[in-house]
Amino acid sequence: MKINGFEYRENLFYNKKHIWVKKIGKKWILGLDDIITKRMGDITDIEITYVDNELYKDDVLATIYYHGEIKEIFPPFAGKVVNVNEDLEKEPELLLTDPYGKGWLVEMENESEEDLDRLMSGDNAEEWFCREVIAD
Repeated sequence: MKINGFEYRENLFYNKKHIWVKKIGKKWILGLDDIITKRMGDITDIEITYVDNELYKDDVLATIYYHGEIKEIFPPFAGKVVNVNEDLEKEPELLLTDPYGKGWLVEMENESEEDLDRLMSGDNAEEWFCREVIAD
């Protein structure tokens, strides 16, 4: 669904740092939403953490380079990285052109359902997303 020109996916969880999460069993796929990627614009490079890395909330998940600036991305919860989107290193523009598909960042293992409760979903996520795109 498009909201004020930005793509929003109803079936995902979100945090206020513009990270989306899709839960598939004990594996959680993480990516960046359409708002943050469009605000960054021309993404020139990305460095992503590595497989088997144990991340905590204050660890850098990815570093994105755009327009001479740097944006560090932090995970919304602790967990183990089990897969990394290596295509992004060759085509960082996938973050902008397909943020909810080919532009995903990492897949993590996490067994804490409490972490999902800290994320927004449903009407709460949609209302937050609407407020964010209006602020753009």
